[in-house]
Amino acid sequence: MKTGKLCLIFVLFFSPVVLGYEVYQPGYQIESFATVQNASGVTQMTFDDSGNLYTLHGGAGAIFKVAEANKAVTQLASGFNNGGLNSLKDLVWTGGTDYGDYLYANVRVSNFGAKIIRVDTNQPSVTDFVQLGTSVLNSSAPRYLAIDRTGNYGNKLHFGTTVHDRLFTVDSLANVSVFSQWPSPTGSGSPIGASFDLFGNFNNTMFVTSSFKDYPGLSGLFELSQAGVATRVTTQIGRAGNVEVDPYGTMFDGDLFVYGNDSFSSTNYGVWRIDSQGEIVKFGQSSSNFTFGPDGALYVAERVNSTNYISRITPIPEPVTASLLVLGSVMISRRNNKFSR
Repeated sequence: MKTGKLCLIFVLFFSPVVLGYEVYQPGYQIESFATVQNASGVTQMTFDDSGNLYTLHGGAGAIFKVAEANKAVTQLASGFNNGGLNSLKDLVWTGGTDYGDYLYANVRVSNFGAKIIRVDTNQPSVTDFVQLGTSVLNSSAPRYLAIDRTGNYGNKLHFGTTVHDRLFTVDSLANVSVFSQWPSPTGSGSPIGASFDLFGNFNNTMFVTSSFKDYPGLSGLFELSQAGVATRVTTQIGRAGNVEVDPYGTMFDGDLFVYGNDSFSSTNYGVWRIDSQGEIVKFGQSSSNFTFGPDGALYVAERVNSTNYISRITPIPEPVTASLLVLGSVMISRRNNKFSR
């Protein structure tokens, strides 16, 4: 697991440091990326291929766009809070797939069902992709939503619900199928989060997370085979929520990041980092809202009062990099002075 060496000169003079989110693993710097004013916190975030960030606010039932060019914030969708608290649950960008260049979000419609919506970010406009309340998924609310880009899991959208002890897929024609019967029979619903290893450090595997109150043996971080068979990844994660595998490998080595605690009954929550060798470190303080951007950086959302602060985390450049910058500046200055005489 690679980390950069601390270079105070570079951080102080070249990077706007944010004192909000705390990274425990040495060698990383935090910058302010954007702020989103909203009546509720960020439930999930995702980027499109152009570097625009989208934030989902479950309590307020709204989706916002943070433009890559100038960080301008606009509201793309709203009014999805009539199904109760946290009606909007998860958000994915499907650009370059059979699902088209859209955002997809799973929504709780009422106490008796859910649906997946499709958001055209250019219009913007919102349409129903698939209604789940009148199918086998009636009387349920949504949980995770993730897109397989590895090709190992059908290149499909994967999702779960609060009352069904199984995992589902929906294809680009809105056909719903059962992918796995895990974690039946808990009676507590599907896993909470899901992510796919696109970079390849973990053999392009699918990972899921869970936190079942009465089932410690089924709570934590698991990998799923292509047949839907679950295997616990580590006993060092007791309960788990959001999970993201670095798909780029340029700044975080293709490692896995997961929010959770270090044992089933522990209060020691945080963001944990797992590398391809199984080494686990506590990367940063507790936050369930993080994702990777197309620049390879890690983005984390925090809420203070009515403002959501989004930070960008990157490795601190090696000291030699900063030294070369300083040396280059000195050499250029001397050269300019020589020719100005």
